[in-house]
Amino acid sequence: MRLVTIRYCMEQPPPYLSFSALLATLGGILLIWIGAYGGFSLIIPAMGIELSYSETPLEVAAYYLAWVGIAALAFPRTIARVHTAQSARAYGALVLVLSAIALFYAIGIEMLPGHGTQVYANDFFLFADSNFFIPKFAELLLQQVLIVATVLTLASFDRNIFFVSLMYGIMFGFAHVFILVEIPPAYVAFLAGAAVISAAVFPYLILRVKNGFIYSFILHWLFYVALTVLHLSGI
Repeated sequence: MRLVTIRYCMEQPPPYLSFSALLATLGGILLIWIGAYGGFSLIIPAMGIELSYSETPLEVAAYYLAWVGIAALAFPRTIARVHTAQSARAYGALVLVLSAIALFYAIGIEMLPGHGTQVYANDFFLFADSNFFIPKFAELLLQQVLIVATVLTLASFDRNIFFVSLMYGIMFGFAHVFILVEIPPAYVAFLAGAAVISAAVFPYLILRVKNGFIYSFILHWLFYVALTVLHLSGI
């Protein structure tokens, strides 16, 4: 039977997952998340590359894109279903929005009063400059792939949107604990809280709204733009 909760994500609804299959798939998603963020502080320095979105943007972007490739290989059907469910017009809108965001980080950010300051010990999460967009794009693309894989996996086990949103919020709120080694606990708590709040929006967009994946990607980006503005404005 065709279910409306996933009508915009794929041609046909996926088969119901067994509980063991659910755990196995979510475990794979978690392993990629841990591997990407846990390995960031180990693999990048081991290659002689500085841990900085500002100083080594292309190298950091390549690292995250490699993990995007791993995620795509791990969940090829999910990626294909989501890709084909987005319209060409929506992709065009995404390009325009990302171009505007890139322009903001290249030019507009210099107009903010706090530009050139650094509050946190590591600069790759919030201390933004003109190089910030490139690696952050790769990182958020990885997160979006894992988000959509999680949402569709949960929906394959239980199509109830409230169940999917609840489990998504728990998982992605908890996932931010793994970046504690990189940034201050207060900021981790803020990001974890934002991840939990996103559970009220992202699963609904992905499962029930046409082009929802692209809309969620744009919202994800706008969150970081707003965070950058607030931070550099001293708010």
